[in-house]
Amino acid sequence: MNPTYFPFTYIKESVVKKINSIFGRVIIYQPDFSAIPESIRRLEKDGLIEIRVPVKDDDDRLIKFCTEFKEWGRLHQSEGVSLKNIFNKGFYNTSFAAQISTDIKKDSKDEEPAPDPVFLARLFLFMAQELDVQQSDIDHELALSIDDELDLFKSITGEDRVLDISKGSLFDNDAGAYMPDQRMAAWLTVMQKDDYVPSFLVTGSRIVFNEIIATDAVEDVCFFESVSLEQPVSFKKEMERFLMTLIGEKWRGAEYISCPQFETGGMETINLRLCILPGKGPEALIKPEALINRAVITDEPLKHKQASLNTLIGLIE
Repeated sequence: MNPTYFPFTYIKESVVKKINSIFGRVIIYQPDFSAIPESIRRLEKDGLIEIRVPVKDDDDRLIKFCTEFKEWGRLHQSEGVSLKNIFNKGFYNTSFAAQISTDIKKDSKDEEPAPDPVFLARLFLFMAQELDVQQSDIDHELALSIDDELDLFKSITGEDRVLDISKGSLFDNDAGAYMPDQRMAAWLTVMQKDDYVPSFLVTGSRIVFNEIIATDAVEDVCFFESVSLEQPVSFKKEMERFLMTLIGEKWRGAEYISCPQFETGGMETINLRLCILPGKGPEALIKPEALINRAVITDEPLKHKQASLNTLIGLIE
């Protein structure tokens, strides 16, 4: 059972390899087909991920709106405003709701007076992906510059400089820090248009996971610490059986399950925490107040029925 990365549409190769080592190939959604980042396409070509695009219509319109939105943000929030500030302050700004149906659509009089909620969710994810790619590039450049600085220091002094990383990794920015509820709502809105309803979501964002685990309907399953990335094939088969049992059988509580035994220690390790949403699909995680178009909350059924009884959510760090 392949996990689905959530609630992001951009993923670093280092995160992919962590997930692959335990669960196999990871599924990642994209808001559009025409502008998939090159790094994501490369991961798919290497067989590390599976790309899914639930909605393939209006790609050109999506890109146009994205450009218009950034121009709107700079106009209304100053010329030098960063994409991060536009994203955080603009997308849910009350005036933006009016602007998107006037400034952006002033030359399209035959269209609907406002974009549909799925289109807005795709637009949100498209903007969020651009922000995540930019942040990843910045982190990479900073990491390279620090490596160069350390090499220079050693060549001059003959000594190794020890970095103080007691507060955590230097470049471990949590993308979920930016509007986590809205990211989840947008991602889950797009997910509902897919032929495949995922039963196992995995995230690398502690902030997103904490938002989920705080939900009354979600319960802890287990926590694994210092899991080795070198796991035997037999373990992966055991893990798949364990996950299939969790999603397919009525949940009675953590005290009734027997967790697989991991190989621990080694050069590379991860921590893994699992929680469960009993008797519900992932769409139950949407908070109505986080919807981009809050006036549009319908009881429209999923495109396809829920594939399993329960939904699993994993945090991998």
